[in-house]
Amino acid sequence: MTRAVAAIALAGLALGACLPILEVKSRTRVTADGTTTRETVITKTRRNANNDDEKTWNDRPIVDDLPRTLGEGFRSVQRGDLEIRLSGTFAHPEQMPPDFLRDVELLDQQARNRVGFVVEDLLFAKRYVYRERYVDAIQPEDLKENKRDAVQFAQKFAHAMIAGEFGRSFDTSELDRFVDGPAADLVGDLIEIYWSERKTLSKQDPVTRKSGLDRALARALKRIERVGVSFATDQSEEDNLALLEAWLRDVFSSSLKRKVDGSRPSLSDFDYFFPPDSPWSGLETMTKRAAEFEYGSTEKAEAVARRVLLGITGTFGSPPAQAEFRFDCAVELPGQLLRTNGYLESERSAFWCSKAKTCSRKANGSRPSRSRPTIASSARSANCAPRWTVAMRRA
Repeated sequence: MTRAVAAIALAGLALGACLPILEVKSRTRVTADGTTTRETVITKTRRNANNDDEKTWNDRPIVDDLPRTLGEGFRSVQRGDLEIRLSGTFAHPEQMPPDFLRDVELLDQQARNRVGFVVEDLLFAKRYVYRERYVDAIQPEDLKENKRDAVQFAQKFAHAMIAGEFGRSFDTSELDRFVDGPAADLVGDLIEIYWSERKTLSKQDPVTRKSGLDRALARALKRIERVGVSFATDQSEEDNLALLEAWLRDVFSSSLKRKVDGSRPSLSDFDYFFPPDSPWSGLETMTKRAAEFEYGSTEKAEAVARRVLLGITGTFGSPPAQAEFRFDCAVELPGQLLRTNGYLESERSAFWCSKAKTCSRKANGSRPSRSRPTIASSARSANCAPRWTVAMRRA
């Protein structure tokens, strides 16, 4: 299928990986004096794995997905194989410890929830403002630098592959220029395409019936055409892989010159990359040799690649993060609800979900109060930070 080829071109962003789902459901109740009760249930849903890494991430207990310190400060903590339950009462909302906490070792940072709470004294009443965010370890201001790092990693690895495979016999200057020019631009543009569509990857347009993933793949394929390869959407994966193979042969033969006489290699000179009994095994060997030469081992190269990929996908989804996250949160404050970007649950409470289709509860009349609600974006995105503001007046 063309999706598989596009996934290769998207450089491992892993849009369709079978990761376990971690769902955080929290209920917060704040009284007039600020006393706050918080109840949170974190559940894990296992899925069928595509590879050994995904099997490990799916099979392990939920306590191994989250830091051991999660739950410190809560009165009650219950841990099971697929569920963690936390509950506690606190003097003020901002005194609540995080009930979602995830160490991102590759970045030496944490993804967590943060709460802000303000009480405003008015002439005849008090107004309570509650804000909470699930904050990714990757912040928007990091993205420009992360994109640069990803492009430079791809360039460095490609140059190592070229030097290791062709450097002895060929003048590789033209191929190196291709890597630093059109190929580097392609990687950067594919990252931008992913970022622009990531919030709607799983959402389907009711008119066109296309999802964000469909749009991302279509845009990626169109962008790839600019470097000389055109995948056919109506052909099989095997046919499109054959197109990719033919393109690689052409790039190699047209960009390399033999050092002895300046002649170009023929297309058939690269048959060893694609043996009939084990297609693409030659390129896999070339990649492994480059990893060992440049980083010392394939394991070290993979660690660097995971760090680079985390900078693009964020830490709430994708294989580097080892799980997909969903959030279902409700808040109740004293008095009457004045304004919220969530959905009404009652006249005093509102709720939010990270994906509309995952909400098990229904809004009161499916209408928000005085403003159009915003359901938080897909938990797969790099900036998946569900945000809400609730303002209430004491009755």
